[in-house]
Amino acid sequence: MMTSDTSRYAPSGLCAIEPLALGLEFPVRGHFEPFRLEADSGVAVVEVCGPLTYDGYIFESYRSVASRVRAALESSAHTVVLHIASPGGDVFGAFDSSRELRRAASAAGKRLVAFTDAQCCSSAYALASAADEVVVASSAVVGSIGVIYTSVDSTQADAEMGLRFSVVTSGARKADGNPHVPLSEEALKAAQQAVDAMAAEFFALVREHRNFDPAPLEAATFIGREAVTRRLADRVETWNQLMTRLADGIIQEDEPMSMSAAKSENNDVREALTRAAEEGDEKAKRALAAYDAEDDEKDSDAKAEDDEEDKSDSDASASGGSASAVAAAAAPVAAGAEVAAIARIEAALRDEREARRKLEARLEHERIKAFLATRPDLSPELVKSLEGVPFDRVQAIVNAVPKAQTFAPRAPELARQPTRGGESSVPGTLTPNPELDARMGIVSYEPSTAYDPETHTFRLGVLRPASGGKQ
Repeated sequence: MMTSDTSRYAPSGLCAIEPLALGLEFPVRGHFEPFRLEADSGVAVVEVCGPLTYDGYIFESYRSVASRVRAALESSAHTVVLHIASPGGDVFGAFDSSRELRRAASAAGKRLVAFTDAQCCSSAYALASAADEVVVASSAVVGSIGVIYTSVDSTQADAEMGLRFSVVTSGARKADGNPHVPLSEEALKAAQQAVDAMAAEFFALVREHRNFDPAPLEAATFIGREAVTRRLADRVETWNQLMTRLADGIIQEDEPMSMSAAKSENNDVREALTRAAEEGDEKAKRALAAYDAEDDEKDSDAKAEDDEEDKSDSDASASGGSASAVAAAAAPVAAGAEVAAIARIEAALRDEREARRKLEARLEHERIKAFLATRPDLSPELVKSLEGVPFDRVQAIVNAVPKAQTFAPRAPELARQPTRGGESSVPGTLTPNPELDARMGIVSYEPSTAYDPETHTFRLGVLRPASGGKQ
């Protein structure tokens, strides 16, 4: 349970955090249970909220997360879920804690799942990458895989306040980053080197846990399905959908998880390749052909291996030789064929991912086009500026633009209504007073009630000078 107190998170130096979160106020960590067991589901939930620190008492710490996950793994739950709502935080301790989570889950033989329906960025994603599966809500923000360095140079402000600081050091570089010392080019270069080195560690962690290189993402953030497309997440689900799926059981007891996952992935790959090939994607056609050829080759190899084993056993029995010697002689050939098969499958998977990316991009474009068609009042400049922007952001931007007001012409029968007691029955109008108009010399206007339904216009009335007045 969190308290209502808040505190500002404004660290300096190296951080692994979504930049917009720097300097914001967050709830202070209060007393709460290490984890909770979802009723009748066999799932333990560990909440991870707010900025992450090395070992703080105000905000969530990596040590606390690791300790609570270990406790959840020791419970009766078959699955532990990290429910994350965090922009990241300190870089120190994040990567070691992530690897510790992976080791603890493996040692316990239990499944670790990361879920976010809010934000899972930077060092928070480092923790999530340790999970067997990363699940996001359709509006969740994921990514910002990188490191940021912040340093304040307050020397000009010091001078304007009439302050002068003397900083005495034991080395020329000892004062690098001190706010009361001008930031030199050498200090900036050193900071960049530290950022690059720490970012390389971050990228290595994600490659180790998620099997893809996040460096080309340039520390960008992605929403919902786009995060899945970028391989930052595995699927889009709501919290209730995830809990229902986990309660139903996600691991078949009679089959190892790795084998089950491999079969599921192979089926998904072939289905995606088939869809793309049917739409005329040439790369997908080639990938599908290679995929099917690989399956045929595996079946053929398996049959040949069975025949060869039977023949080898027969020959060995007839000659008194050893079947193991024959198998040992054939091992290098089998290993070479396996490497070639793996290479072909990897090439097919790459082509499939590219075909899927193009298909999803086309669907996204059509979705945005259909949505913008509902707002013909938008300016062409605004519509053009939205090119390449994800649908969720386009929707948010467009919904924030007020719709242009349109006015229907007043029906002829409302042009003049009978009045009673000197008051008009039409709101916002006054009863004509010819006597007053005459005294003031006002020109009177006699409106026409002739209405043209084709052009939606009224026929012009007639201007007449008031009696006794000047025209």
